[in-house]
Amino acid sequence: ERALREIVRGATEGRRRNYNQLLGLVFEDHPYARPVEGTAESIGRITRDRVEEFYSTNYVAGSTVVAIVGNFDENSAVASLGDLFGDYPRGEAPRPEIDSPRRGGRTVDMTFVDVPEARASVAYLAVPAPHKDHPAIRVLTSIIGGGGSARVPAALGDRGADIADDSGAYCFCAAEEAAIVISMESDDIDECLLMVEEEVRRLRREPVSDEELRIARNRVTGELARKGQTNLVRALQLAIDYLATGHVDVVDMFIEQISRVSKDDVLRVANEYLVAPAVAIVRPGRAAGRSDDGRGKGI
Repeated sequence: ERALREIVRGATEGRRRNYNQLLGLVFEDHPYARPVEGTAESIGRITRDRVEEFYSTNYVAGSTVVAIVGNFDENSAVASLGDLFGDYPRGEAPRPEIDSPRRGGRTVDMTFVDVPEARASVAYLAVPAPHKDHPAIRVLTSIIGGGGSARVPAALGDRGADIADDSGAYCFCAAEEAAIVISMESDDIDECLLMVEEEVRRLRREPVSDEELRIARNRVTGELARKGQTNLVRALQLAIDYLATGHVDVVDMFIEQISRVSKDDVLRVANEYLVAPAVAIVRPGRAAGRSDDGRGKGI
């Protein structure tokens, strides 16, 4: 019941609805296309037997990482973990073979009665860490919309567009896939989309400035440093990094890679990855309804 309430609440939020639309467009049949919280239909199909089967299959020693951060005695900690996990099932969880999503631009443009402001998100398939292009992709994303002085927020502000404070760009990063996402909320969403297209063309055509590169590299590095401030967050990040890459010093390695990203690197990844966008648009209106599977709104 708690999960269903969360799903119902999210269905009335323009941002959540737009985000779920976008994931479906970008990742298509891949599991990342599905909402993390599930749907009313998928929740209704879950049974106790299926939960127990999932647990016994996936919660096993070979697929579990325990990360400890702080002031502790290593020998005592290892002994305590041995007591806690002594009867933990051995083996590794199966890793299903899943095809990567195809890169191809699609647009969904829908109207809902309960959405107060129009919102649009534009996404470009990219590559996750530890791919060699990922550091440059993160810097490119920051240049596009990582702060108020970044390309898209600055361009929209210069033209007097009224946009929400959370408009900008971020990198959707998961273990197997990644995407550059530009998200906006505005009362003139079509004009905003045209401005995004213009800035993307510039990034594919012209090298960024030295100052843009410096600010973006510093911003990405600062974000990585802030993520590890508390021991709880550090432990969580260590576990995730080790599961994804087999390394525990991923953040330090990534910060070093970010410092080496050049203007040529940014131009190269812009031309490689800022192509065939998926566009999801949610608009306020009197009737629910319009869906367009073409290349719309100039993107």
